[in-house]
Amino acid sequence: MHIKSPQLKPVHRAPGAGSPAPKKKSKGKLWIILIIALTLGGFFVWKQFPKQTPIEIEEENSDQAKLEIKKKDEPKIFSYTIQEGDIPAEVFSEHGNLDANQIANLISASEDVYDLTNIKIGKNIDFCFDEEDQIENIKYYPNTEDVIIVKVEDSECQVKKEKIPYETKEEILSLKIDEFLYKDALDAGLSEASILEIADIFSFDIDFTTEIRVGDELKVFYEKRTLDGEPAPDGKILAAKFVNDGQEYFAYYFETDDEGSHYDGEGRELVRQFLRAPLSYRRITSGYTGSRLHPITKKVTAHYQIDYAAPTGTPVVSTAKGTVTTASWQGGWGNIVRRFKLIHG
Repeated sequence: MHIKSPQLKPVHRAPGAGSPAPKKKSKGKLWIILIIALTLGGFFVWKQFPKQTPIEIEEENSDQAKLEIKKKDEPKIFSYTIQEGDIPAEVFSEHGNLDANQIANLISASEDVYDLTNIKIGKNIDFCFDEEDQIENIKYYPNTEDVIIVKVEDSECQVKKEKIPYETKEEILSLKIDEFLYKDALDAGLSEASILEIADIFSFDIDFTTEIRVGDELKVFYEKRTLDGEPAPDGKILAAKFVNDGQEYFAYYFETDDEGSHYDGEGRELVRQFLRAPLSYRRITSGYTGSRLHPITKKVTAHYQIDYAAPTGTPVVSTAKGTVTTASWQGGWGNIVRRFKLIHG
């Protein structure tokens, strides 16, 4: 019996079928993994910076707003230094925006406190304005201790005198004269006004223009002051010791009936019948001598007096009580005060 073998027909595959299918499935998985990774990464980045930037911006905006409000609330202050030739009414009008009625009321209101028609060259005056540029108050500083305050309301003015509110602390300063007192004291931190005050305190015992020696010593207990955190004029000299050519001199500040003065170690006020010099601590241009080379004629002549030099405005005093007989311009000599008639007893 003969059995026929079945005939096998070739199988024809469709294009894209068969082996390529697994590759397509693999690429799809990669895309899914990539998307998941990006999503997770973005989530962790978002968690790392949770809403910090908006909060900081809000705080900065808030601080800026507070600063602007504070600036609006603060008064505007214009400071002016009185110049030669200034007329008080013009100063108040030009810098304080005061009209004629306000100026008249200001002058009238200040009569019993301080004469504001007598403001001094070199003194400071502050004009304080509100946010609408309207004058609120005026502050005039006649000296280093007092302030005259004028409160302006429409046409009315209220005037009062107060002490300048310094912050004060007490300090001790010691120095030895290496060159000359003025320079050495300035270098040590003492103000010019305090140096001159020390010279005035001891002026009845020491002539600071001729008797100071290298090696002399000074020790001062005084008030160091500031105003609104800025350096201010020194306060009182509370105590001082000066060693001049080996001789010790002492001064102690003491107040009686609201008036202060300096006393020595024996309780005697430091005021004598005769001063050692008429200008205390200032510069001598020509000394007392029998032979001096004249600065103009260039001839050697006698010079039986002492010539002092000092800035304009320096007080000049007699070395003792007496009567001035002449005080006038004497040609090339300039202003001369001479021929004192001394009063004894």
